[in-house]
Amino acid sequence: MKSSLKEFENLKKRAFYKLGLSIGSYPWVYIIALLLFSAFSSVGFLRFHQINNTRIVYTDSKSPSHEEARILHTFLRQNGTLDLIEVIIESRDNGSLLRDNYSQQLWNLIHEINTEITAEDSSGHQLTYYNMCEPYCQQNEPVTAFLDVYNRNLSRIDATYPTMDILGRRVFIAENIHGVSLDKDTNNVVAFTTVLLHYLMVYPEAKPLLDWEAKAVSLVHSDKYDLLRAIIGSDNQAEAEMQQVGSRMAPYLSIALFLLVIFLMLCSIRYKRRESKPLEAMIGGVVPLLAGVTTIGLVSATGLAFQSIVVSTLFMILAIEVLNKSIQVMQSKLNSLTASSQATHSRDSERLSALEPTKAQNAAVQHEDARPDDSQPVEVDASRVNRVVVHEKPQEEEETDDQYFEILTIEVSDCVSPLRMKASSSKPSEEKTEEGKNLSGHDGSPETLKRKPVLVASEDRTLLRRRTREDDRGIDDVFIMLAAWHRTDNNMDIPKRTATMIQESAHSMTITSLTNMISFGTGVFSSTLALQTFAIYSTVANALCYFYQLIIFPALLTLSAYREHRKGNDSGSGCLPEELTYVKYAGEFHDRVWKFLARLVVKPWMKLLTALALIAYWTATYYGISTAHAELALQSVASPDSRIAQFKSRYDDILKEMQTLVVVVTTPGDLRDPKRLSNVTRMIEDYEVAAYSYGPKSTLCFLKAYMDFVEFREKEDEEEKVAFTYVHIPDFIKSDTGWKGTMRVNETACTLNKPSCLSSFLFTTGFTTLSGYREMIPLVQEWRAISKRYPELGVYAYSERSDYVDQSAKFGAVIWQTLFSAVICMGIAFILFIPDVVSIAAAMFSLLSVNLGVIGFLSLWAVNIDPISVAALLMSIGFSVDISAHISYHYYLAKAPTPRGKLEHAFLNVGWPAMQGVLSTCFGTLTILIKPSHLGSIFVKTILLVSVIGLVHGLIVLPVFLSMLTSLLKYGKSTVAPCEYDQSDTSISASTNPPEISIKSATGYMGTSN
Repeated sequence: MKSSLKEFENLKKRAFYKLGLSIGSYPWVYIIALLLFSAFSSVGFLRFHQINNTRIVYTDSKSPSHEEARILHTFLRQNGTLDLIEVIIESRDNGSLLRDNYSQQLWNLIHEINTEITAEDSSGHQLTYYNMCEPYCQQNEPVTAFLDVYNRNLSRIDATYPTMDILGRRVFIAENIHGVSLDKDTNNVVAFTTVLLHYLMVYPEAKPLLDWEAKAVSLVHSDKYDLLRAIIGSDNQAEAEMQQVGSRMAPYLSIALFLLVIFLMLCSIRYKRRESKPLEAMIGGVVPLLAGVTTIGLVSATGLAFQSIVVSTLFMILAIEVLNKSIQVMQSKLNSLTASSQATHSRDSERLSALEPTKAQNAAVQHEDARPDDSQPVEVDASRVNRVVVHEKPQEEEETDDQYFEILTIEVSDCVSPLRMKASSSKPSEEKTEEGKNLSGHDGSPETLKRKPVLVASEDRTLLRRRTREDDRGIDDVFIMLAAWHRTDNNMDIPKRTATMIQESAHSMTITSLTNMISFGTGVFSSTLALQTFAIYSTVANALCYFYQLIIFPALLTLSAYREHRKGNDSGSGCLPEELTYVKYAGEFHDRVWKFLARLVVKPWMKLLTALALIAYWTATYYGISTAHAELALQSVASPDSRIAQFKSRYDDILKEMQTLVVVVTTPGDLRDPKRLSNVTRMIEDYEVAAYSYGPKSTLCFLKAYMDFVEFREKEDEEEKVAFTYVHIPDFIKSDTGWKGTMRVNETACTLNKPSCLSSFLFTTGFTTLSGYREMIPLVQEWRAISKRYPELGVYAYSERSDYVDQSAKFGAVIWQTLFSAVICMGIAFILFIPDVVSIAAAMFSLLSVNLGVIGFLSLWAVNIDPISVAALLMSIGFSVDISAHISYHYYLAKAPTPRGKLEHAFLNVGWPAMQGVLSTCFGTLTILIKPSHLGSIFVKTILLVSVIGLVHGLIVLPVFLSMLTSLLKYGKSTVAPCEYDQSDTSISASTNPPEISIKSATGYMGTSN
């Protein structure tokens, strides 16, 4: 297994090196090729379209409600396109609508909607509501009938609630009037505060329906009826608002891009001004935007509809891009320093070789196989020494803070002469260097110099400036140790610098991008369209962003390297100093902070404190998870000040009094059979006695009315029992056209009294009290249990809230399935990229802890579980793994024998880039809050939580566990095996680390021997 992973690792290194070499040689070819690819992908915009219907995109396509809704819509949409529009009307002072002036305006408004709003079809005909409502034109008749009775003061008609009889016909008024006040003695309605109108329209063409709806919206929201307050809602209105949510977020993408470009430019500033890359950073900031546009073009070409939730993907890839660019820029800087150190090494070797042979032996390598006596003192002429720089050995956990210094680096003057410094056991030398330090070493003892000294000559003093005990050990990408090996030409040309940069940085970039793609990829197989679309767009965007930044940005750096080289040969001065000292001080502060953190996390008391903090953190997490619940309210998804949000808030309150359940019977069978008819009757009664049902008074079914009609037609003897027959159904419908919309009739079969006369029918019944989606879960389950008891009838019960109820019931399980499947996939990725059991175990622990915390704290932050929060969780899984993966990987790479040394290596290499990633992510998402929305706030809350919790885990919790696991394994196996690189292919495997001198060979350079 290890050998296979080793071969895989070497293969990756060679592939990345070859890619980098090619990019470094032909940068313009790669840039133009990707730009052409983006231009070609823009053809996909020809198929661009959106879908934001919350009933479709935010509910599980495999949920029972989808099938129930399909059955109902198939039943209702008999003549063409179906459109349902609802209007809530109240008085502006929230009083009764039965007051004279108010009832008159209410009547006039309803009349204008019904008869005066027109729309034109493709033939040029002007259509009113009554031209497009058949067979559902009587949906609002209870309101008009009630107002007519009340205004005309017809004393012979009782306006009872919830039903009233008008000339022998029973009318159910509870569905249309709410906030009812009743006379206690007569049960007659004396006042009501709210009217709910239902406009169910069917027409072969969709455009007239949409035009009519737009005019109705304009009328209802006007001030024409000054005593009334009306608001209109429909699926079309909800879809338009959801589309606006994404449209309102999109403009702030430019602000996020601007902030991130500024952040990138600041992070690109280096100590040497000519090595800074603000222009490249600014151009590189366009790369994620280019990848995002290309993604939309490619995915649209497949026919997949765009959704407003996808807009957050563009903000996300902007943030991810900064982390990878930070790694690339840092690696480019490292390569630049490495090339500079190699050139200096070449010049110093030539100087040393020009010395007298007997004296040069003290400073140049003559025999690498020499094995000197470590106790042999080395004599160096102190008059030529400028500074001693101490390189410390990583501290063992059990050691004190007094460091054991392993390597001494001595900087000499430009004029190199025979160097011989006495390192005896006599009184410590008091001679000071220009830095004010004892030549005898950090602790002032000459014995330090007997510990394996190393002599280094350097002209570039700015690269080797390390002082005091916290920062006297250089790191690979900053501290350069020049060895006295025989090399004459180690200058690295620009293509090789590019190749080396990609070879070293691409691995970290690959981990970041691959883990993000795995996280989002788990959502591709979701049966919820919103999650699936978000996952597809995000996965493609991450993949394209990875390849774009792996190719375009190195190509830009390659072009800048030529410009940098020309500037280096130019003796002219710019408006800024060549060396920016504040950057140097910032770098020194950077090293001290990360070394301090590495020292801190390995302390025993820190481990105890971390364990206690984790217990408190997990307790809060558990409480948050236990109180989390799944529910999606449209008014929270939409903008708070939008009309549809206001409509839905008021609508939910109204429905607590009374709402309707629609039951479709698709295979009624032969109702002439008494047993079959009895089953149908019993099924209706079961729904009437279900929980929270309003009872038989609220039921509207043709069956009882039709049997009364048959009895009136055929009954001759009062004691005679009339049998069911189909022959009177056509006449029954003609006598009361209100039943026409509830029955699917074949009149020819009716005449022949055949069961095919009635292919299907629906009935409605009322229920009350409940309106919340989560609290309706048991009720919907009871309805479906009733349906299952009558499989031969093909019964489907549907409420307009069923879709969201199913979503609330399902998403509790979905979120855990998403989390654990993503974690398992991450574990596989870690095994491939970090083949070390300690690093994998610690990273997986951190990943699981972070995401459980995000779920728990989102719940404490009043965020419900819904498709948007699940999409945010997918994003948080990808983000949370970034820091853990980078820290674990560099911990695995470190060759230091102790946990502290490994952590120093990890922190100094990826600590600041990880911080940059967190900061850039916050910059990229906080702009969403300029225009608050549920969609934006959930993503911002998720980003802030995963950033803070992930950063604490990555920089404290994970290192503590890494050090603990390392110590445990060391106790059992004596040591943790460091990563070993395959050096067999020297033409491909180019190291970016400056050459280091081993301790035994170092004294050999001084000319000593056993």
